[in-house]
Amino acid sequence: MKKVESIWAELSAKAQEVELSEEKVDLSIDAQMKEYMKLANDVEQIGKDLYANQNKAEQLLKQANNLLEPVGNFMETQIQSALKDLESAGLKNSDAYRELASSVDYLERANATTKRMSKAVAQALN
Repeated sequence: MKKVESIWAELSAKAQEVELSEEKVDLSIDAQMKEYMKLANDVEQIGKDLYANQNKAEQLLKQANNLLEPVGNFMETQIQSALKDLESAGLKNSDAYRELASSVDYLERANATTKRMSKAVAQALN
């Protein structure tokens, strides 16, 4: 009988150890699940932030496009108008005409750059 009681006590102790191990595993799983949930929430927030920033970026690009295109057109018109005015006034050989003509290349490049930027913005929005 003592042997049975000894075996029973030993089995009871082992059962308690198993229960404690199961509790530790459960606690570990709970901790991991909480960590995964926190990570999932962080990822969700990052997604929301990216979406909000994307919308803001699109709005800024639209504003930039609305500003760039008229500036390019204005520059082109002003250059052509100034040269025609100087020619009409008979000042084609004047210093003012030569200075304006020499800056035409720079202004045309700036205008071309403005148009490329406007086009790139428009493509980015589509």
